[in-house]
Amino acid sequence: NIKNSYALSLQLKDWIENYIIDEGDGIVRDYALAFIEDVNFFEIAEHIVHDYELAHCRNCNDPLDFDTSVDAFCSIKCKKEEEVLSTFEKG
Repeated sequence: NIKNSYALSLQLKDWIENYIIDEGDGIVRDYALAFIEDVNFFEIAEHIVHDYELAHCRNCNDPLDFDTSVDAFCSIKCKKEEEVLSTFEKG
């Protein structure tokens, strides 16, 4: 999901910058801030969102138990709910 990845990338960059500013000092801080300008936070966020989606139910967002989950759903009930909801027109 591009929207979620973009929002997360902004949060990651902001968190890292604030951490460096608060904890860093002098030339180390300056180098760290310069270094993170080259970091692709969007790519990192895409992987985080993708991994989250793989590990959580597509319907209810509960963590998947890979021994009992059905496809990308935590249960047959969630899979059926998603199938019913997907038949309705969006908007």
